[in-house]
Amino acid sequence: MREGAGIGLAIGIAAVAFFATLPFVIVVLFWLFTSGVAFARSNDPAATSAPALLIGLASIVLLLTTGLAATFALIGRSLTPPGKKRREKAEKAEAARASTAS
Repeated sequence: MREGAGIGLAIGIAAVAFFATLPFVIVVLFWLFTSGVAFARSNDPAATSAPALLIGLASIVLLLTTGLAATFALIGRSLTPPGKKRREKAEKAEAARASTAS
């Protein structure tokens, strides 16, 4: 098995699990959001508008999917080998440290 294949498989399983549970998580978070809105607007129930609820729902979905994408990007970056320029820069820095240490 190639190096990093296990981590790639784990990322794939995590993505499938995340997207499988995403509808349930969205419903729970939307229920909490609407409960909070209802609590905040308890003095004037007619003040809650449909666009506010849709914006809240869109924000919840955006937050969850962006968080997942950022997590996978950070994990993927750690799996990617360094490029030639970055490797040469690290080698030069290491050589400079070695020459100053001796």
